[in-house]
Amino acid sequence: KLDHHCIWTQNCIGYRNQKSFYLFTLYMSIGLFQFWKGTLVAFGRMYGTCKFFSFFEPGVYILWIITCFSAFVVGIMIVALLISHTIMILTNHTTLMTMKLKRMCPFPFC
Repeated sequence: KLDHHCIWTQNCIGYRNQKSFYLFTLYMSIGLFQFWKGTLVAFGRMYGTCKFFSFFEPGVYILWIITCFSAFVVGIMIVALLISHTIMILTNHTTLMTMKLKRMCPFPFC
């Protein structure tokens, strides 16, 4: 059965591929946490030195800021998808059923 069309995977999500969609959101969340951990560790190592801006070229810092901003915005959406789909799986509901009921999803955009 078809549940909904996902804009993240550009595919229709249903009973046959819900597991792969859930694993996609899980692995993306793990990857985002690894990115932020690596970023904080690298920033912590560089911040303690006197030559903070001499480690890389200035363009690298600009790209780092843009990447961190993008990872933050996308990370919020991915983690929200992971949490909402975890709740739906635990309560044995699909996205379509949840949107019809409007009481299972804790987020206002569900």
